[in-house]
Amino acid sequence: MDIVLDKRERILAAAARLIVRNGLQCSMAAIAEEASVATGSLYNYFDSKEALVLGVYTRHRIDD
Repeated sequence: MDIVLDKRERILAAAARLIVRNGLQCSMAAIAEEASVATGSLYNYFDSKEALVLGVYTRHRIDD
């Protein structure tokens, strides 16, 4: 698997776990920690928290 795609998937999976556990108030720093990436790295893949949440929704919507 492509390293970039793998990191993006890790971020999406971490965000999904934290959103389920803590709701939408979870921070980007907490998501980065859960995904084992630097907080700044999140913004290489998602322009904002809203874009990340949309990515989580889209990912799980397609999986269903």
